[in-house]
Amino acid sequence: MDKDNYRPVAVTRVASNIIELILLDRLHDKLGTFCNQFGFKSKRDTDSDMCVFSLKQVVEYFNSRSSPGYVCYLDASKAFDRINYWCLFKKTHSSWY
Repeated sequence: MDKDNYRPVAVTRVASNIIELILLDRLHDKLGTFCNQFGFKSKRDTDSDMCVFSLKQVVEYFNSRSSPGYVCYLDASKAFDRINYWCLFKKTHSSWY
């Protein structure tokens, strides 16, 4: 019933997906990630058991030392819905030089 769950189908979305695929292909070797990153990484998703295992290990580590541990979850699912892709492209392009 939430209107935010529905997005219109548009041709511009297809064009931006093509641009993203081209950029990803060209920049794949230059993109660095961390071993503890789960989302947006091939063969690693946020639904995996490894995420839960990692969190449990961190909690056990801090509990064993009687130290407080803080966790922050960030849902950025809508962050890129409001991005101006052309501005992002211009900024990325200018950083290559």
